[in-house]
Amino acid sequence: MSHSENQKQLEIVAFDFDGTLIKSDSMRDFLLKTYGVWPLLKVLAKSPALIMGMIAQSTRGSHKWEIISPIIGPITAEALNAKAYDFFHKHSKKLWRIEALKAWNDHKANGRVCVIISGSLRPILEPFADYLGAEALICTEVGYSDKGIMPVSENCVGPEKLARLKASYGHGVRIHSAYGDTKGDYEMLAAAQHAFYRRFK
Repeated sequence: MSHSENQKQLEIVAFDFDGTLIKSDSMRDFLLKTYGVWPLLKVLAKSPALIMGMIAQSTRGSHKWEIISPIIGPITAEALNAKAYDFFHKHSKKLWRIEALKAWNDHKANGRVCVIISGSLRPILEPFADYLGAEALICTEVGYSDKGIMPVSENCVGPEKLARLKASYGHGVRIHSAYGDTKGDYEMLAAAQHAFYRRFK
């Protein structure tokens, strides 16, 4: 059987992360727990638009780099990964949605390919993906410079989620189920055989 034929037979289950697998916004929680409230308040004080965006959980959206970059500042990949794993070990138990974890495990038990797809940043999500044994982590990719971290991919929200799934599993990808909680999940949900919007309480 060819690789492409094998891919077509896969049953992909796509889980959004923030608000779906966990109760909140992973990037916002990481910044608050790792760097404290004052650096965040200083950044938000510079722009009312950032305050409104933060209320709307815009660390998933267009304002994310205006918030993230000044707080984290210049950092190596190794240092950011260490902070992310420390955050995971200290706080993840309080963040998970138990019913979402059950759905994840049920799909895996039925032989489906469970994928996390999120607008959040790879370093923050990797500890969670490792813990779940995710087949793939599709997310916003970052690069590093002496000025700080920067995006090296499109923000993985909205149409980009479906585009990245197709890039990973082929244009004819079979999305068995998709779970999401915002309009940024619409295209992914619309392409799934079974779509679950805000399924988990």
